[in-house]
Amino acid sequence: MTNLLLELQRLDSSVDELRARRSGLPERALLRESEAAIVALVNERAEAADRRLTLARAERHAASLVNDLEARTREVETTLYSGKVKAIRELEALQLELQECQRRQGQREDEELVVMEQQEQLDGEIAAMDARRERLGIQAAELRAVIKAAESQIDAEIGYLVAQRSALHLPPAVLAVYEKLRSVPRLGGKVAVSVTGGACGGCKMILPTILTSRLHRAPLDKAVQCLHCQRILVS
Repeated sequence: MTNLLLELQRLDSSVDELRARRSGLPERALLRESEAAIVALVNERAEAADRRLTLARAERHAASLVNDLEARTREVETTLYSGKVKAIRELEALQLELQECQRRQGQREDEELVVMEQQEQLDGEIAAMDARRERLGIQAAELRAVIKAAESQIDAEIGYLVAQRSALHLPPAVLAVYEKLRSVPRLGGKVAVSVTGGACGGCKMILPTILTSRLHRAPLDKAVQCLHCQRILVS
């Protein structure tokens, strides 16, 4: 039973190490970073799209004002130069209105140009975001593929060890004690230890002579445990 118990512990320790390696694959952290970056980028892209819509509305409004002023300017020019208006005051008033329309039209055109430049800049930013989103998506897909391959390999190794474990046949009573101790965090999975020089191989405490003597005479279906740390003692 001694060799079987230590072999069981060796297999279980190897499985624990493989599972820890599986959950701690460095690509997982990189994937989480990529996915977080994608989420942040999606939100940033949505905000930029909202700003783009706002600028588009502003550009349409500015263009509408420019068109209205152009129409009024043409109307005033037509009246002014038609020859139908003879009164000096009326002509002066038309000239002043024409100048004012031209001035306001120039202002609106400048405002429209500023909005169009902002749109162009924002379009470039959105395009850069889309390109980065695509790169991050490719990176995330590659990381998932690496993780999947590593998981498959580790799972195969775990399956091989579990099959070896299943082939071991220990007394149910001893196995029950072993499994219970395996769940005790402070033991760190090391629950079956050899006795060396009269001391427990786990806690290193000296064992009573009567206990070490009992170890050699104990039935195969009974676990002998350290009085200090409760680990199973094997000779």
